[in-house]
Amino acid sequence: PKRPEPTEPSLEFIPGGAYEFEVTGSESFSPVKVSITAPQALLNISSHVNGDQIDGSSDLTVTWDGGTADGGILIRLRPFFHPLGKGEMTRDRFMEGLKQGGPRHEMWNGHGGEGFGGGKGFHRFPLLFARGYAQKLDSNPGTFTIPAAEVQSIINLFGTSEIAVIVSQMSPTTFENDGKSYTLLFRNGDMRVLATR
Repeated sequence: PKRPEPTEPSLEFIPGGAYEFEVTGSESFSPVKVSITAPQALLNISSHVNGDQIDGSSDLTVTWDGGTADGGILIRLRPFFHPLGKGEMTRDRFMEGLKQGGPRHEMWNGHGGEGFGGGKGFHRFPLLFARGYAQKLDSNPGTFTIPAAEVQSIINLFGTSEIAVIVSQMSPTTFENDGKSYTLLFRNGDMRVLATR
């Protein structure tokens, strides 16, 4: 049987709010309450809107606001692939992509792709999709320029005309329980899908 999709709790964002999580515990994990503070504003990419056309041969400058001023930022650029349609199979889209010169119509499933388990090499292309370009910043400058060579590399490697730029930030809170150290993360991010020309 198909494994059910995981569900995520729905939490309202409160600027600068404190969120408290309580774990009732078990035989191997003692009960604990942990509090994490949200940033004053969510990250928001302000330089682009979805569907913007960009010159794929030029540097890509991304600007954003929000997040914590002293927290690091992760910039990602990856190919964007539309979700599978009803009744459409991953293998079908992969083969259609090969007919058109490359895996340009493959799906992006957020987990780096899954192997097809079939012939040699069928598992290789989806695993490449998780890579793309990534740059970690130690602070939150509000702007970053992705070199043209990196933009071109993604366009040429994946044969795609749409790319996703993602700006994200993790705010960690560390706590101790039963003599061990744990980290609770507040994930904050924004994404834009851009068309290349």
